Amino acid sequence: MEKKRKNITIDNAYSSYQYTAKIDSSDPDQQKIWDKINKKFSALFKSAQNFAMKLARR
Repeated sequence: MEKKRKNITIDNAYSSYQYTAKIDSSDPDQQKIWDKINKKFSALFKSAQNFAMKLARR
């Protein structure tokens, strides 16, 4: 049960981050910047999730 809980926490943190990013960006220039940030953050969260999975397996 512990393993699943860790993943859910990471996923929720990322989805709430994406949600706030969408609200903040109304003009197209800002949208491009947010898209770049989102790509970097999604990669970061994916690697964090993989790391959590590796720790959970041990």
